[in-house]
Amino acid sequence: WPHHLARDLYHRPFTARDDDELLRLHRRLGDRWKEIGRVYGRTSRIMRRRWKELRRSGFVAAAA
Repeated sequence: WPHHLARDLYHRPFTARDDDELLRLHRRLGDRWKEIGRVYGRTSRIMRRRWKELRRSGFVAAAA
C-alpha cells in the first residue's frame, strides 16, 4: 500500500528522456535502485522494473 498511496511518489509514464537518465544513473551508481529512485521520486521497485523492461526491449544495448 505505501507504494501506491504515497503522495510524494511520481506516477506518470516514463519518457525517452527518463530512460536516458536512467541509463546514465545506472552506469554511475550500478544497482543501487533506492538511490536512483530518490532522484526520480519513484520507488526502487519501479526503477528496477523499468530497467528490466529496457534491457528486454534492447534499448540498453542500443544505447551502449
